Amino acid sequence: MKRMTKRDEDGRARLTKFGMQMYCSTQATADCLAKLEDRLAAYEDTGLTPGQVSVLQTHPDHAYADYVRTLWHDIGGMERMEAVAKAEREGRLVVLPCRVGDMLYVIIDGKIYEGEVYHISYSDYYGKVTATAWTKSGVGGNLEDFGKTVFQTREEAEAAMEALHNT
Repeated sequence: MKRMTKRDEDGRARLTKFGMQMYCSTQATADCLAKLEDRLAAYEDTGLTPGQVSVLQTHPDHAYADYVRTLWHDIGGMERMEAVAKAEREGRLVVLPCRVGDMLYVIIDGKIYEGEVYHISYSDYYGKVTATAWTKSGVGGNLEDFGKTVFQTREEAEAAMEALHNT
């Protein structure tokens, strides 16, 4: 569908008719037109057709439309979403709990050790893909250790230690 608005250098929406900007003779009319232009431009910016908007309104999760639109934009569109879904189905998708440069707090023998992650590796360990994060001090853990003996904050590690002592 052809847009009816365009944005000027300041990012304000302008209604166009046959390629020309529309002007108003009174301030009240200009204010009303500005609101109309902003609302129409916001709709056009979604890239959705009227039919797609109708489907969203009748869908039980229509309240999540803005979230879905943002997610769609962040993930990179349909091709990227299909690639991620395929990787998930094939067991190739790993969501890392940390990244290089993050601090880790690891419980070993009743003590908390900390270190900055410098290396993350993947391996096929017992037929299961695992990710391991290591610090230069040699502490770290597997993906499944996070939240048990490996934590991203000292507070989480201390709370886990206290829970261990109380059991």
